[in-house]
Amino acid sequence: MKKRREVDRIWILDMSPRKRSLLVLCLSHGAMHGYLVVLPALLPLIKKDFNNYLILGLLISIVFSIYGWGSLLAGIIADHWSRKKAIVLSMFLCSVASLFIALAHSLFFMIISLVILGIGTSLYHPVGFSYIAFFTDKTRGRWIGIHGFAGNIGMAMGFVTSTTIGYLTGWRNTFAAWAGIGATIAIIDLIVLEKQRNKIAGEKEQISDVFSKYFRSIKEFFSSGMSISTIIAILVLIICSGALWNGVSAFLVVYINDTKNLSLIFAGGLATISYTVGSFAQIFGGEVSDRYGRIIIMLIGFGLFTVFLFLFTLPLVKSVFSIILFVCALGFFFFLTQPSLTALIADISPSSTVGFMYGMNFAIKYGIGAVSPLFAGFLANAYSIDWVFYFFSLISAIAFVFCFQLRIQTIKSTEFHQ
Repeated sequence: MKKRREVDRIWILDMSPRKRSLLVLCLSHGAMHGYLVVLPALLPLIKKDFNNYLILGLLISIVFSIYGWGSLLAGIIADHWSRKKAIVLSMFLCSVASLFIALAHSLFFMIISLVILGIGTSLYHPVGFSYIAFFTDKTRGRWIGIHGFAGNIGMAMGFVTSTTIGYLTGWRNTFAAWAGIGATIAIIDLIVLEKQRNKIAGEKEQISDVFSKYFRSIKEFFSSGMSISTIIAILVLIICSGALWNGVSAFLVVYINDTKNLSLIFAGGLATISYTVGSFAQIFGGEVSDRYGRIIIMLIGFGLFTVFLFLFTLPLVKSVFSIILFVCALGFFFFLTQPSLTALIADISPSSTVGFMYGMNFAIKYGIGAVSPLFAGFLANAYSIDWVFYFFSLISAIAFVFCFQLRIQTIKSTEFHQ
């Protein structure tokens, strides 16, 4: 009995720092996603200053494009620099950018501030997910799901708090409040987050050696035996997922406000409900993807998301109850797919460069996907805002088709470990 107690005590001492780090990491993830939805949540108010959907779509695309393409550099940072310092820097830059946005009184200054916000948010994902991958293996989907749960809660809280504060005090004060949130979390990260050693002690690499190593890793990845059609299918899924995340989150509140004729606060509350449901879908999706396979879960999620996204535009969906039902379905089925896709990247990536592979993933996912809000803004200006959701229904349907192709390929081969 005494020996067992000693073992339990040692286990607690060994795991407590990791649990605390995971908790703080989840807090940072939630805040980072909150930053990404503050601007979309406040679009109906900011529209009064700019009065153009195309400009609003451009502003959102600026953030998401930098957020995406900046992930390439962040992926290298995740493997070769302090992940703790990178996460602290991410929160600090988001805080500074929010303060600048609150003070911006010209389009030029607004764009500069959004560029800083894009840089701050781009630092987080490759670092955060490689931080989790460093600690997990067979339960990777579960922990990515928990991490995703926190991100969705951050989005949910970002929508409801931003629309409420914005409605009561104005959109500038909302960004000022988020500046304080980011600074506080940066301090918490600095104090609590556990360090990770990314390289062998004492090892020093020249920058040329670093890039050389990554070029070799990329070459090994593409010559690992996977067929070209499989690689293309994965890339298309990543792009579609990013386009849907960027676009639907950008236009959900303004669509409910303009087309379903509900108040801004109510629209923000519905978006909060959608992302709260999606947060539980992240946990559920991560757990079942560990048990039943990544691709089958993505197939179900994208298929049903396509159906509900298209039906949401119908005039029959006008009662408060039906709108709540649909936003819950949209949140659940989209975010059901996310842990599977994210875990799949780690499953097929070289362990020594998992940060860089996540960087490539997010660069492709959000760098290319960042165009979707801009194109959606064009459709809303040229036709109607309903066309925004027709467009995203098509994107989701494409993702479903490529999931189906990937599923057939995995039945015929053993390329992926499920």
